[in-house]
Amino acid sequence: EIDATGAMIASLDLDPAGDRAAGLGQDGWISIVDVRRGVLTASSHLDVAGLGHVTFSRNGRWILVAGKRRPGPADVLADRAIVIDAADAGIVGELVDGAPISSAEFSHDSTRALTASRAGSVRIWCIPSCDSDGEQLLHGAPVTCARFTPDGLSVVSGTEAGPRSEVSLWELSTGVRRVLAGRQRDRIESIDVTRDGQRIVADSRDLVIATWSLDGRPLSSFSAWTLPIETRWTPDGQRLVTLGR
Repeated sequence: EIDATGAMIASLDLDPAGDRAAGLGQDGWISIVDVRRGVLTASSHLDVAGLGHVTFSRNGRWILVAGKRRPGPADVLADRAIVIDAADAGIVGELVDGAPISSAEFSHDSTRALTASRAGSVRIWCIPSCDSDGEQLLHGAPVTCARFTPDGLSVVSGTEAGPRSEVSLWELSTGVRRVLAGRQRDRIESIDVTRDGQRIVADSRDLVIATWSLDGRPLSSFSAWTLPIETRWTPDGQRLVTLGR
């Protein structure tokens, strides 16, 4: 047991090699721990309200700190995500959206990040410069989640618009959007893409879990037994694991 933050942990993530853990305390301190030696290696304080989720980049060099994935009614979402250097916990830069950010993640090659906002847009950012990369992807409804495809050429996103909630596939080079047909009729809770980039899954508040091919063809859909919070493909892409409540 390592008392790294001195406060209740809001979010925790392991680097891809499994050597370090990054923990975000509810007091705004982010701490990086060497899990093999059991020692704190770096920490810094983030003076931004509404942060609640940490994610390592796949190369283990950067940490992205953003708002809670599942905020409560009284929670405030930050209007920016913070990029941290995983070596010394120093702040590399901020991805300032100007609207509450509901989702943020790195691309698979760790050279870009995306932020999805309650104002209805997804923005792409260069890492580590934190400069905006291209035009915003405008949805017309609050965006609840978004993910890069493994090749980094596309983004899959979900919205919250009641019976008009949608899952969309965006081609980044052209900005072309394809709405994926499905039977979901409520807020999209999470999205995932298989490691080979060939299939997409999304779950929604009305208990629907649906899958598509990367070209947008519906594959299968079924009803969850409980309200889904997050659905992920297994590494081989043959099964789905759903966390519910």
